[in-house]
Amino acid sequence: MTADNKAFLEVIAPGAWTTLQDCGRYGYRALGVPVCGAMDPLAAALANKIAGNDSGNAVLEMTFSGPVLRYHGRDPLMAAIYGTSGTLVLTEQGGAEIDRQTLLSGSAFAWPDGAELSMGALCDRGNGCRAYLAIAGGLSAAPVLGSVASDGRSGLGGHDSLGRTLRAGDRIAINSCSGSCSDSGAVRDPLRGPVSDPVRLHFLSGPEEALFDKEALDTFYGKIFTVSQRFDRMGFVLEGPAIRAARHDITSAPVTFGTVQVPASGNPYLLLADAQTTGGYPRLAVLISADRPVVAQLWPGLRVQPVRCTLAEARQRLRALKRRFDNALWPSAEQLVAPV
Repeated sequence: MTADNKAFLEVIAPGAWTTLQDCGRYGYRALGVPVCGAMDPLAAALANKIAGNDSGNAVLEMTFSGPVLRYHGRDPLMAAIYGTSGTLVLTEQGGAEIDRQTLLSGSAFAWPDGAELSMGALCDRGNGCRAYLAIAGGLSAAPVLGSVASDGRSGLGGHDSLGRTLRAGDRIAINSCSGSCSDSGAVRDPLRGPVSDPVRLHFLSGPEEALFDKEALDTFYGKIFTVSQRFDRMGFVLEGPAIRAARHDITSAPVTFGTVQVPASGNPYLLLADAQTTGGYPRLAVLISADRPVVAQLWPGLRVQPVRCTLAEARQRLRALKRRFDNALWPSAEQLVAPV
């Protein structure tokens, strides 16, 4: 506990790839600034919803494995995890363990002063590689260009305003909790289950689809690809049969989350949240918005099957996803807090 009674999370171990994220940095793409933000915005919004926050509040995004965090504060903290389970370890002042509680994805929980939250590995649980931690009242960080989203390549946002991942010893300030902290609940119907094999991803036609002949299109939409080891928040390669275009260089044009570019190698590259703002390779396809939470949970080695989608189907899938999000929480008070 600090002398000024300011509550904070202390990073004991940072996990594989833990960053501070929100909805992203909009309005600056014309200046070459990527949007970034939560890779799985639906999961991040659900974590915030459970914690009683606005959906766009800053959260911790945990990838592959989560951190170990110790809470320091006068009053118990309300928090929520979405996407994985966690373990809350209670210790006495001398450091001896008093109790150990398993925290399920989709439930709010009380986090007392001095307790450590441990997240562990994610992918081996079979339901995705990313999870989100939301704190009632929100995490505090200085916004850069209107957002706290971590952008490691540009060096913007995040815990230190330089876009980096968390490190051991970091202290993350917590905003004061408002009365809305008790208005949360538990997820009734988790929006994602075990990862299928192959994972079906739905795409709209890209602006340069005409540069690809029938054989190339039949290959993209008829074959199975593998998520490569060339993988980060900017995007990943779809390994599989080569796809050839009439030409592989175009005048640089806008790209976004979900754009599929095809360079001269013939290996499609699927762009993600930290994608650059423009690209010079043909844009074969664009992922539908409703599949963004799906692709955000993929990891290297998983198999992917591209599926052609119409605009009407894409809109229908997005409406269905929104209905599931709106109805995701139990209203009953009994589901509010996991026992600690």
